[in-house]
Amino acid sequence: MKTPSAPSGQIAVHGKVSEFVPAHGPINDDGIFEPRRRTSTHAKLELPMPDRKAHNPDWPWAEKFRISQAVQVGDTIHVSGQGPLDPEGHIVGDDMAAQSRQVFANIRAVLAEAGATMDDVVKITCFITDTSRYAEYSAARAEAFPNNIPASSTVTVADLVLPGMLVEVEALAVLGSA
Repeated sequence: MKTPSAPSGQIAVHGKVSEFVPAHGPINDDGIFEPRRRTSTHAKLELPMPDRKAHNPDWPWAEKFRISQAVQVGDTIHVSGQGPLDPEGHIVGDDMAAQSRQVFANIRAVLAEAGATMDDVVKITCFITDTSRYAEYSAARAEAFPNNIPASSTVTVADLVLPGMLVEVEALAVLGSA
């Protein structure tokens, strides 16, 4: 094997002599990059992968979207973006306050399926269509999280997935973090 623009041979590092290989790995005789395989003299520690589990409340409308309302890996629960839909799939309210309260009710229901509560939420990301109505959303968020206030981001978007939706919120929860 040859290495591009680097001398071949040996180098000394901390008193030990080893073959020089560029950090990105060698180029073989055909000019093809071969990623360097990292090896270690330490014993490999193999940890079991945590189980992955979907959580879905029994909402008739949820089937047509083909998403998991939440996915749990270990103690972490990733809640999909929740819109202001009632259990039948109808948008609740035509104002930011009513829709935001429904969104947080939906997040609460999804978390309950996983054995979690709103106090376990550590981060939310909100998408709103009208920044001038942010205060209405903010008031509903304060009602939803009276104890443990999660980290929060809000992004203004032109539209959401369904006509009439003004707000959507996704959440990240960690069981036992409250």
